[in-house]
Amino acid sequence: MIHRLFLAAPLALLACAPTTDQPATSNLSVNADGAAAAAQTPPALTAVAQALDARQGQMLTPDLEIRGASAEGDTLVMQFRHAQPSTAFGPAAREGYEVVAARSIREQLCAAPATARFVETYGVAATIVTSDDQPLATVNVDDC
Repeated sequence: MIHRLFLAAPLALLACAPTTDQPATSNLSVNADGAAAAAQTPPALTAVAQALDARQGQMLTPDLEIRGASAEGDTLVMQFRHAQPSTAFGPAAREGYEVVAARSIREQLCAAPATARFVETYGVAATIVTSDDQPLATVNVDDC
C-alpha cells in the first residue's frame, strides 16, 4: 500500500508546477515540456507550494488527502492526511510506515531529473497525520 501512496509524489510536484499562464486543472498529470524545462530550471518554490495548497481536500491517492502546502524558507512543506485513524497503526506499524514513507518519498523524488533538481534546489518536507489528526510520519528530503 505504501508504495502506491508515494508513486504519485513526483507527479504531483511536476503537475502542480505552473509552466504556462493557463489555470490549473483538477487532475494531476505531467506536462512533458514542463518536466523537461523543470529538469533544467526548477519551478519557483512558492508557485509549487501555492499550486499544491490550492488542492486542499483532494485525494492524492485513495488513502492520502492533500491538506496543504507552503514554502518555508527554502523548503516545500506538504501536509497530508491518511484515510485510516490512529487506532489502525500500532507502534510497530507506525514506525514501519514512517521508515517506508521516508524511503519511498526519497526514491520517487530522486528518480526523475526534474524532481531531483527541485529537491536539491529547495528540499521537501512532508507531514502525514491519521484521519483523527494524530502524527503518522514526518519525512525530509533535501538531497538525492
